[in-house]
Amino acid sequence: MTGPVGPRGDASAARPSGQGGRRVWQPLAVAGLLLVLSGIPGSPAVADTAPPSEGTPATVGAQSLPTTQIDGVAWTQAVVGDIVFVGGEFSSARPAGAEQGTNESPRSNLLAYRLSTGELIDGFAPQVNGAVRTLEVSPEGDRLYVGGNFTSIDGANRYRFAVYNTATMKPVTSVQPTINSRVDDIAVTADRVYLVGRFTSMNRQARSGVAVMDRSSGELLPWAPVPVNGIASSVAVSPDGATVALAGNFYSINRRANTAGFAGVSSADSTELRSWPINRVVTNRGRNALVSNLSSDGGSLYGTASSYGVRSALEGTFRLDWASGRTEWIADCHGDAYGIAALDGAVYVAGHSYYCGNIGGMPKSSPINYRRGIALSEQATGVATADPYGYLNVAGQPSPTQLVWYPDFAPGSVTSLKQGPWSVATGSGYVVYAGEFPTVSGVPQQGLARFTSAGTEGSTTAPAVSKGRFVPTARAEGFGRVRLDWTANYDLDSERLRYDVIRDGNRNAPVFTTEMSSTFWDRPGMKVTDTGVSAGEHRYRLRVTDPDGNVVWGDTVTVMVW
Repeated sequence: MTGPVGPRGDASAARPSGQGGRRVWQPLAVAGLLLVLSGIPGSPAVADTAPPSEGTPATVGAQSLPTTQIDGVAWTQAVVGDIVFVGGEFSSARPAGAEQGTNESPRSNLLAYRLSTGELIDGFAPQVNGAVRTLEVSPEGDRLYVGGNFTSIDGANRYRFAVYNTATMKPVTSVQPTINSRVDDIAVTADRVYLVGRFTSMNRQARSGVAVMDRSSGELLPWAPVPVNGIASSVAVSPDGATVALAGNFYSINRRANTAGFAGVSSADSTELRSWPINRVVTNRGRNALVSNLSSDGGSLYGTASSYGVRSALEGTFRLDWASGRTEWIADCHGDAYGIAALDGAVYVAGHSYYCGNIGGMPKSSPINYRRGIALSEQATGVATADPYGYLNVAGQPSPTQLVWYPDFAPGSVTSLKQGPWSVATGSGYVVYAGEFPTVSGVPQQGLARFTSAGTEGSTTAPAVSKGRFVPTARAEGFGRVRLDWTANYDLDSERLRYDVIRDGNRNAPVFTTEMSSTFWDRPGMKVTDTGVSAGEHRYRLRVTDPDGNVVWGDTVTVMVW
């Protein structure tokens, strides 16, 4: 799985604010109260850890689990069983909770940790003398292929390519190609290894940054498509091995029309290109736009796209059907995307999205609220609407649903690009992110993060607003009546929340209970009138519970009733 190549940072910082949202409520119990909710148009709910509608995929929880940390940036990950291999540019690792500079273990741009526990694996510590940009696992799971900008590992010459046995974690030395410059991505089949990057020769034979070798012998094969005016920085292969997808910032492959930034090439003949409808829509190319990453989950090919101020380029993600080349969907979410991976009906994205209104998702806010990890439905659920800001218009294209999953990755400062995650991968019920972020949802967790299903303790977030920030206004309205007003809470991995109104500390007998759908950008006003209240001073408090059982309380408000 490749790391991103050529990102251009946060794009389009001056687009006007959009509109979006949906509100759904369901009263559960009323005892002498009148409930009024302000501004409630009906519309379908979107998913979370416990989807409110059938047929909508559940996400993993948005609470990052304790995981090994690094002191630099991670560009790439690969999951093999209970092992996560991580590559990048870093010199040490430390346990979850440890501050930088404490309890560190030396690691040189490559490490491994346990997927189930997040703990560093002690026996794997290769000394890699340059950046690791891509990690890829063989279809059988027995080999790890490593690419990047290094020239030696553990003192032995390894010219930007290496192979490890995943069971023993020892190097495999039977294949040692000589590549003259950086390898950005690798794809592996039963008998071939495809490589893309910035190299111009392999085994002293000319190549234009795209090459393939025999997996057993390491022999360079004649297949050699040519990116024009740019590079190929990501590669993926169809399940049947017949089609090789290339992505990058090139203007074309083999000077063929409709191949800018992304193209499918026959594995049998590098002059034969596929005709994919999406190539007429996604044309990212040049210095400030690219198709940054490709991934495959078998039947589907996923891609991410980035641009910097190029209004004709896509910012977002897309999904193709390998067999037919059909465009399954385009997620027109403004903000660059760098990594993408699917798990159990949901698709997870690494980047810095800030506007998904064209697919019915989050609006643009002021100031901009970058979401560096988002989730989409694997299946198309609608069609994209016209872009209101003068950027690439994909109106009418099939689109997915943006799901309620919003872990808060802080931007890092390891690179000058100041991003959060650069990579996302999945396996065995987990979603793993890697990059340069220092914290996740306010908790220190540098560079690496794990997420899993709601059934695992500590995997889900609680409603976000509590204590003094979640207090209703209360006022007496005539004899025996109290009106309470508040703004709905929100949760990073649950859309529908349960609200209990507690009077005078009687937690076991709420005077009112209801459910409301909300998100961080769509928090409807709520109000209730409590009737038949006895004269005197009364105390009210709000309790909010999400579908995973997480509970938060607001502080108490006091009101005098006559």
